[in-house]
Amino acid sequence: MKNYTNIDGLVLCVVKGKPNVYSWISEIDALDHLLLTYDELRSSINNLLNGNMLYYKNGRFVRSLKAKFILIGRLLFGDVDWQIKVQHRIEKYTYDESKNAELKI
Repeated sequence: MKNYTNIDGLVLCVVKGKPNVYSWISEIDALDHLLLTYDELRSSINNLLNGNMLYYKNGRFVRSLKAKFILIGRLLFGDVDWQIKVQHRIEKYTYDESKNAELKI
């Protein structure tokens, strides 16, 4: 079992609906002024899949109830404060890296 990283939390904040790597990267840049490499982004997506935070169904990403709980508070905080809270919350959770769920994006 491994703990999620703060980058996994940042990726969880921006992944919604259809796989659109370009919009994810631009949202991450807007939130955190961080430019992730493709491999870092792919690795985080796979971590979130292995931990059942995300499901890939019918060509779309669906957030689990656990992920939605971690994401609570967007309307209460500004975008940056919310993203930081999500990053801190997700680091308390673990995922099973041996599941080897991997999505080709």
